[in-house]
Amino acid sequence: MTKLDLNSDKNSAYKHIATILHIPTNTTYTLKAQKVVVTTGLHVLPNIPPIEGLTINKTPETPEWIHSSSYKSREQLKGKKVLVLGCGETGMDVGYESVLAPAEKVWMGVRSGFLSFPKVLNNFRVLGATFDGALPIDGLITNLFETA
Repeated sequence: MTKLDLNSDKNSAYKHIATILHIPTNTTYTLKAQKVVVTTGLHVLPNIPPIEGLTINKTPETPEWIHSSSYKSREQLKGKKVLVLGCGETGMDVGYESVLAPAEKVWMGVRSGFLSFPKVLNNFRVLGATFDGALPIDGLITNLFETA
């Protein structure tokens, strides 16, 4: 996303207008959304990117947005049109939670593709070990790869 504006049409259900650049084709697109969720950086230390109209050159009309660290329940997204920026583990989780809320509509802004894993693995084998039943993927990554 390169820019976020408040919709000047006060009667519109879409409160935000996001400008998104598709880098491979250098094409600019405009999306309208009721909520914007920024999912960049670890949830304990927000990494807020410099986006015109969102974090820089803010005005009293700056659109409402939250960082994923402020996300607490599906009620925040229920019935809304939600734009999720970022598609790492947190972005995918917030996108999934938006669908379950249920949000009216969900878009994901992705810079350069994404890699998605299921939240839980059942009977997963790696390096000769079998992880039996309901292993959270973040637990597998933490326990296996971060200590290697």
